[in-house]
Amino acid sequence: SQGHAHALNLRDSGVKEVAVVGTGTASGDLGGLTKEEIDKVVKSRAGLIKACYQKELDKQKGLGGKLVVKFTIAPAGDVTKAAPDNSKSSLQNTAVSDCVVRQIMKLKFPAKGGGVVNYPFIFSQG
Repeated sequence: SQGHAHALNLRDSGVKEVAVVGTGTASGDLGGLTKEEIDKVVKSRAGLIKACYQKELDKQKGLGGKLVVKFTIAPAGDVTKAAPDNSKSSLQNTAVSDCVVRQIMKLKFPAKGGGVVNYPFIFSQG
C-alpha cells in the first residue's frame, strides 16, 4: 500500500527530524458534543495532520509550535468553516496551517447540534 512506502521513506536518511504532533483540549461552544467525542474524530486524521507538518519540517529544520484551529460544526456533524487562530498560535506557517485546515474540513462529527471549537495542535520534533 502507498501508506506503507511513506513510513519507510521517513527512515531512509538519518538527517530527517521526526514530526511529533500533540493535542490540547478542545474549548469553545461545543454544542451537544463532548471534548472526548471531538478528540476522537480529530485524532482519526492524526496521521494526515502529522504529514502536513512533516512535509514542512523537512524543508525547515526546527519548525514547531502551537497551532490553534477554530472550526464550526454544523448540526448534521459536517465542518462548515475552519481557520487558524493566529492570535493564539505560535506556529506561523501558512503551508502547515492551510494543510491542517483542509484535513479539519473533511472531518465528520456525531450529529448533535454542532458547535464552534478551538482545537490546539502542538507540533515538535521527536
